[in-house]
Amino acid sequence: MRAGATPAPTTSGTWSTADTAPDPKPEEAEPDLAAEPAVSEPSAVEVPAGELQGVRGSEADAEAIAEGTPARRGEEVMPARSDNDEALLERRDQLVVDVEAGLAKKLKRALQDEQNELLDRLRSVRGTPKAATLLPDEPEHAAHLAEAARELLDLAVRAGVTFAGAGPGDDLARIGVEVSDEVAANLITPLRRRLSEAIRDNATDEQPVLVEAIGAVYRECKTQRVELAVVDGVATAFSKGIFSAVAPGTRLRWVVEDTDGPCPDCDDNALAGFLPKGEAFPTGQFHPPAHVGCRCLLTGESSA
Repeated sequence: MRAGATPAPTTSGTWSTADTAPDPKPEEAEPDLAAEPAVSEPSAVEVPAGELQGVRGSEADAEAIAEGTPARRGEEVMPARSDNDEALLERRDQLVVDVEAGLAKKLKRALQDEQNELLDRLRSVRGTPKAATLLPDEPEHAAHLAEAARELLDLAVRAGVTFAGAGPGDDLARIGVEVSDEVAANLITPLRRRLSEAIRDNATDEQPVLVEAIGAVYRECKTQRVELAVVDGVATAFSKGIFSAVAPGTRLRWVVEDTDGPCPDCDDNALAGFLPKGEAFPTGQFHPPAHVGCRCLLTGESSA
């Protein structure tokens, strides 16, 4: 998340400004999981018909960017980001900051609940524990986490629609389901692999050793994987909300957010300038994110 993000102004015309074993030692409760996060709906935006909300994204803005102080990347010269693009990124951050925080808390709570259920099953095991009997079926496992993520990712989709200042499309519910499933898969696939390895490698040891190994896997997921999955999921939902809301014929532009240093792929997308909706950027995507951790943004102008 960008530090110090502040609300951006609006404009007119175009884009603006998740045998009986002894009871294991309980996991320490994470303090930030104590209460449901308060996440507000994106505020409605009064926009005249045929106009887009946010930071101006016209050809004049593209020219202003080209006139900015360049930053070199290899042999190429990347233009400095314009004040309008900075305002656009800040506006996006304002809309999603509570969604990202709430989604991280909800996913961590869901994972803690799963861990507790897994340890309950472990206490009833007779003989050698096996992953096939301890872990839920993979579709059920993924569906549980996707359900935990769904409500807040729906909010992220609607935030993208609000940002575009356009009428919502008919496929917002479908987008929420798709992105929730992606977030769940991105967490569940490596989590199940690591849990299977921990159970296999520690099944012949004393059960407290296995309990600790399982706890270590969940701690890694909650502290290292959830935040990245949240950033990617919210960025995807937000961009898809924008893309679904804008009218056919809208010309769209890729705005780079270099959170982890320059990205040649995203820079190439930005250098492509305005492309009509439905034409892929150089990396093959129609909208951000282009890669894991990408925080770039889609902006555009009205075709009218």
